[in-house]
Amino acid sequence: MRIEAVADPEIESPDEVLIKVRNVGVCGSDCHFYEHGRIGDFVVRSPLVLGHECSGEIVETGSAVRGLSAGDLVTPEPGLPCRRCRFCKTGRYNLCPHVKFMATPPFNGAFCEYLVWPSDFVFKIPEGVSLEEAATVEPLAVGVYSARRGRVQTGDAVAVLGCGPIGLVTMQACAAQGATTMIASDINPSRLAFARSFGAIAVSPDEFENAVDDVTDGLGADAVFETAGTVATTQQALKVARKGACVVLVGLPPESPMPYDIVGAICKEVDIMGIFRYANCFLPALSLLAAGKVKTSDMITDRFTLDQAEEALKVSLERSSGLVKAMVVV
Repeated sequence: MRIEAVADPEIESPDEVLIKVRNVGVCGSDCHFYEHGRIGDFVVRSPLVLGHECSGEIVETGSAVRGLSAGDLVTPEPGLPCRRCRFCKTGRYNLCPHVKFMATPPFNGAFCEYLVWPSDFVFKIPEGVSLEEAATVEPLAVGVYSARRGRVQTGDAVAVLGCGPIGLVTMQACAAQGATTMIASDINPSRLAFARSFGAIAVSPDEFENAVDDVTDGLGADAVFETAGTVATTQQALKVARKGACVVLVGLPPESPMPYDIVGAICKEVDIMGIFRYANCFLPALSLLAAGKVKTSDMITDRFTLDQAEEALKVSLERSSGLVKAMVVV
C-alpha cells in the first residue's frame, strides 16, 4: 500500500456533491482485498483505493442538487445502482447487476481526502450523531437489513453466530425491531464481552447449542443470523433454529459449495435467507443512531490517520484481542 498525491476530484454532473472525507471505518472486505487481492470474482487487477464506510463534510454541490449544501455533515451510501433495471425499479437495488460499489474492483473507495458522489446516495447526519458514528452506518445498514430479512418480531429469541462488527450491529438492530432475547457465540473472549455489553447471552461455539436450548426451552431461536462466515457456523446456524424459523446467512464462508443438512432444513421448514449488502437502510440506520436505539461508538476501538491506513489494515487482520472496529481519521 502506498500514499499518492493526486488531483482533487471535481464535480462532473449537476446532481453530484464534493465531500471532504473525515472518517473511514476498516471493513473485513478491505482487509481481504489487501491480504488476498480478491474476493470471489472481484479481483484487484490495478491500483485500488480501499475504504467504503465513511462520513465527511460537503464542500461543493452541483447545480441540480437540492436539500444538501456546503457545510452539511453527511455519510454516502457506497453502492451506486443503475436505477433503471428490474431490481432497481422494484426496490431491491442491492441486486442491481450494474452496481458500482466503493472499494470493489475496479471502483475506488474512500481512503482519500475528497470524493465526489451522486447526491441521492448522500445522507445528512442527524443532530447528536458524530462523524465517527456516521462512518458506522454502512455496517449498521447490513444489520438493519438482516433483521428485516429475518422477520424479527416483538418478543423473539434471536441467535447470532459471530460477534464481530456485523454480528454486534445485527444484535442491536434485532433488539430495536423487538427481539427480547439474544444468544451469541464467538471464539474471541473480548468480542464476547462486547456482546454481553449489548445485552446478549454470549458463549463459546461449543456452548452455543446448549445455551440456545436452555433459553428457548428446547424450541430453538426464532431467527438465526450467521455473521462469522465459516463453514462450521453456517452449519451450526441450522441446528439452533426452531421449526419454521428464519436462518439468515450474512457471512461469506471460504468454501462454496459446502456440505449442508438440506433434509434437516426441510423437516424444520426453515426459511433460509441470503443477505447481499442492503437496500433502503441508510435512513433507518441513521434514525436508530439519532434515537439512541443503537450504539456503535463503543465498537470503535482503534484510530489511525490516513497515512497509517496500512497499519489499520494490518492491525485489523492480526490482532485478536480488544479490537472490534478500526477507524481511519482523515
